[in-house]
Amino acid sequence: MVTLTLTLTLTLTLTLTLTLTLTPTLTLTLTLTLTLTLRYADSGTHVSDMDNVMPLPSLRQKLSGSESVLMLEATDALHACGLPGAAGYSSRLNEHSAGVAWEMRTYQLVLGYPAVPQFLGLYTEGLRDKLAADDSGASDLVTLLYSDCGPLNVVVELWRHQSMQRAQDSRVASRKAAKWKQAIGEIAKISTSFSTLYMRPLRASPWV
Repeated sequence: MVTLTLTLTLTLTLTLTLTLTLTPTLTLTLTLTLTLTLRYADSGTHVSDMDNVMPLPSLRQKLSGSESVLMLEATDALHACGLPGAAGYSSRLNEHSAGVAWEMRTYQLVLGYPAVPQFLGLYTEGLRDKLAADDSGASDLVTLLYSDCGPLNVVVELWRHQSMQRAQDSRVASRKAAKWKQAIGEIAKISTSFSTLYMRPLRASPWV
């Protein structure tokens, strides 16, 4: 049994400068610097073998670059289609299945303020038809996100499939949804690129 200890250190430095003019020729300046360091340690992660341990220090050394983006959930669009969103789906992550596959579908939309609202309108209308047509029961849309800070006008779908094969079953069933295909056609007109990525969780991951 291997126990991983995660330590998070946060250092906050606050500097306050106060300037008082006592006389036309005398000025008093006071500078106060406060440094607060918080540490959090979590040693509750257990894995059965070293194959499941992500080598974080060595991984960071091999990274050629990184990018940060703040995403917001399109909760209204999901609710309009009868979906709870990520917050309502989290409890199902404990339903373990060895074959589970996650799919991340990413759209880069054209620049401009109308792009994301237009996407969400088209997507919502088409998604209703897709969900009604897909009788395979193989796939769930966990969340729908759009960028708020970082790269502009990026939209991400995150799907959970029972398996890679079942993902294809769901795709075939969705072809019966005429409004979904029409919506995707219109979305293509306001997109500059699209990518899809299938991911399999590590054996120690709760995301199965």
